[in-house]
Amino acid sequence: MDILVQDLRYTFRTLGRDRGFTLIAVLILALGIGANVAVFSVVNTLWLRPLPLHDPQQLVWIAPAEGRSGLSSLTYSVDAYQEFQNQNRSFQDVTAYFAFFGDDYKLTGYGEPRPLSGINVAGNFFPALGVVPLLGRSFTPDECRKNGRPAVLLAYAFWQRQFAADPGIVGRAIGLNGQPVTVVGVLPPTFDFGSIFSPGTKVDVYVPANLEEMRDWGNTLSLIGRLKAGVSMAQAQAEADTLAPRLHFNLKHPEWGGGYTRLSYTLSLASGCITVNSFFSY
Repeated sequence: MDILVQDLRYTFRTLGRDRGFTLIAVLILALGIGANVAVFSVVNTLWLRPLPLHDPQQLVWIAPAEGRSGLSSLTYSVDAYQEFQNQNRSFQDVTAYFAFFGDDYKLTGYGEPRPLSGINVAGNFFPALGVVPLLGRSFTPDECRKNGRPAVLLAYAFWQRQFAADPGIVGRAIGLNGQPVTVVGVLPPTFDFGSIFSPGTKVDVYVPANLEEMRDWGNTLSLIGRLKAGVSMAQAQAEADTLAPRLHFNLKHPEWGGGYTRLSYTLSLASGCITVNSFFSY
């Protein structure tokens, strides 16, 4: 300890005599430590920390093979989603979310309208992921159909920030884009859409997707599947190889392309989910 104290005194005296060098050294250390912390945070979020979902090892990200460009290269049409959902036998559930989301909503009725980040999800999105709302419930089929009851699920952080964690908000209506929408639930604090599917993305509200309205929108849905118990990735891949050539999506817009065809299939890990690239491609 005596030697350590002497070394520290010598170090501080030396640094005190050359303050320019000291300042540069401190800045370099600060930048290095900050960069390492940032990198570790990303790596921890994407690869090290277990996903806060039920049996995450069963979750499969269904991603197209290379060949298209833009965000549409990572998404599918409603017809593609529903036909694959109905015909496959390897997945206990296949769900989807609208990939082109952003600050598309405005909260009204609470002072000046304020923009919100919202996302449209299939009615089975949270049950398929194994996410149970902290308060309330998930969406019902009636809330997911055309002209159904308007409903919304709140992200935990938004619920705390905007409504002071008031549990009484469940069952009440809030204004979204000037229309009354019933809050049916609040998601748990462990669920963070951005950290799982789109790092850095903040989502305040979740709205049931009207698939009938979106049917003619082209490739807009990102797909996630949950494997059936006992089904391996190799078995799911083999079924994809057999099923994909038989899928016919009856495209209403031929100008979008010549149909869906089977391309290459590769498996990799991404964001804690297994990525299938691709079951079918457009």
